[in-house]
Amino acid sequence: MHDAYEPAPILEKLPLSIESIASYEDVLLVGTKQGHLLVYSVKSTGSETRFDVSLERSNKSFSRKPIQQLSAVPECSVLISLSDNTVSVHDLTVFNQITCVKKTAGASLFAIDLQKETSLTGDVKHTLRMCVAVRRKLQLFYWKNRDFYELQIDLSVPDIPKAMAWCKDSICVGFKRDYFLIKVESGDLKELFPTGARMEPLVTKLSEDRLALQRDDMSVFINSEGNPVLKYGLNWSDIPAIMEHHPPYILAVLPKYIEIRTISPRTLIQQIELNKPKFICKGSHVYVASSNYVWRLAPIPITRQIGQLLAQKEFELALVLA
Repeated sequence: MHDAYEPAPILEKLPLSIESIASYEDVLLVGTKQGHLLVYSVKSTGSETRFDVSLERSNKSFSRKPIQQLSAVPECSVLISLSDNTVSVHDLTVFNQITCVKKTAGASLFAIDLQKETSLTGDVKHTLRMCVAVRRKLQLFYWKNRDFYELQIDLSVPDIPKAMAWCKDSICVGFKRDYFLIKVESGDLKELFPTGARMEPLVTKLSEDRLALQRDDMSVFINSEGNPVLKYGLNWSDIPAIMEHHPPYILAVLPKYIEIRTISPRTLIQQIELNKPKFICKGSHVYVASSNYVWRLAPIPITRQIGQLLAQKEFELALVLA
């Protein structure tokens, strides 16, 4: 084991209860149980673990209900949120509401997919798609002219989705008992495998064509066809509540700490004890939150990490970082 990250306190003893977090660039967004949206600027001071944190905006009328999910898309200048079981879109700079997607009433979660295309002339175009779980249906949308439009007819699924993520033109959905891969165009369902004894699905996007699916304390890696991409899974010390991929590391929120591992080689890197962590998000930086605290996981400089690994004769991992 070696130190890959150092936790830096960002918010402490917040008087509101945190329900969701998102980030982009030097901005941290906090959604609360009370329906408030808090927007913080987090600037580096030159020190690896000390930051200037300032509350830039407090929107107390963002929602009347808890903000269940937040996703910032700076490429489209929008903030997508789920509150009161409905998806809304706000401007990412002034935070006024652009649209409320009324069709999504009854939603339990959403997943977005952002595609980047560069033309021969160098122009960059972003395509934003969204999948919304509403009871036993998946609603599919695309973003155009500052609004979401229906991509196609709704897809029927066998149960209420509890976790999901895009993977190319498929959506992997975790239900209470099983994981399925659904082809967006055809609606074809491919049954993958059971969720495990705890029946708590977790789907984490690692790259454009790779997902991690949780089966109790083991992560199984698949591609957009639903096929395993590694011979072995990745075992954790406990059952992760949520995970993020921050190459070359994968970070899991466990009941008592954040556990950091590498997929190849399969190595335990670090365990960071934090007080009841619940959420993790990755934009330009990695943030972890409990109900009333937020920390940034500040990466240890790669040169220092390699030095630690060489001293421990962990040459394979040192080569991965080099």
